[in-house]
Amino acid sequence: MKQLSDFIGKRRVKTPSMDIFPMEVGRRLRLQRIAFRWRQSDLALRAGVSVQTIKTVEKGEAISSWNLLRILLALNQGSDFLKMLEAPNFPSLKAHEHYLQLTSVKGPSLLGRRVRTKAVTATQTPEKKA
Repeated sequence: MKQLSDFIGKRRVKTPSMDIFPMEVGRRLRLQRIAFRWRQSDLALRAGVSVQTIKTVEKGEAISSWNLLRILLALNQGSDFLKMLEAPNFPSLKAHEHYLQLTSVKGPSLLGRRVRTKAVTATQTPEKKA
């Protein structure tokens, strides 16, 4: 009989390391741009960014999150991006349960509130130097 972990393990793709991740994002954006038969200047115009920004992200170098979002929206990835955020990969069942509590209709509103994972006690705060 198969266990739950057998199904979960097959579904999840291993996340690339921080060294590889930007290169993989750039590669995938480039492939999608080419599949659309767009030049870098076409994507830059549609995204409202410079051609240099497109070249930078395709090389796997850092760009601002705002520019990355503009590029994703220009490539019609906005709804996919939001869908990904709706269904995160939880590290544990407890984390998933907590997420469901926070997003339920009766759950607390987190807008404008600070969220702490653990209560801070007086013994945990660093002592001030005189």
